[in-house]
Amino acid sequence: MRPPDWLSHLRADQRGRPVPFVNRWGKTEDPKRIGIQFDPLVGGNAAFYFDAGETEPDFTSQNMQRQRRCMLLGECQVCGRPVPWRRRRLVISSVSVGVVQSRGPRQGAVTVSEPWLDQRCAEFAMRYCPALIRRGQDEDLSLIEVTSKHDVEWIVKVASIDGFPETKQQPVVAWVELVVKTLVVATS
Repeated sequence: MRPPDWLSHLRADQRGRPVPFVNRWGKTEDPKRIGIQFDPLVGGNAAFYFDAGETEPDFTSQNMQRQRRCMLLGECQVCGRPVPWRRRRLVISSVSVGVVQSRGPRQGAVTVSEPWLDQRCAEFAMRYCPALIRRGQDEDLSLIEVTSKHDVEWIVKVASIDGFPETKQQPVVAWVELVVKTLVVATS
């Protein structure tokens, strides 16, 4: 399979297939590659995974800083380019979403941790990405349009990071999630 021209800037795996921008490189999470530094996108300390020198992609994991970047800057998780609101898509499935567990107006709102997809990258990924094809066959996988910033709210997720004891007292930003206001799960 020859990748589409609009994905030619991406790194490729051993088979020559484009690796999504958001994917982590390296098959094992090496603690030596993790660092804590200031992230201007979130305005505070955040976890970073430095994987530039790795040669094998991990299609099951996202790179933390690229995930945050895609979510906050509206970039596509596949091509890494900005996505206009009229072409933004999100993958929704029982594996990729959560539900806000709180009282008040957001109770039952769906949260998504997988970043945006450009419409054409979404169509390509749904057709050729082994993980999405498998998930589409095994679970309730859907692609939804989110065409307005008023339909979502960003949630910055903080965590303590193994190997950084100071983050137990002062957790750092790890991921960003979206609350999709237009999708609500019934709560009792």
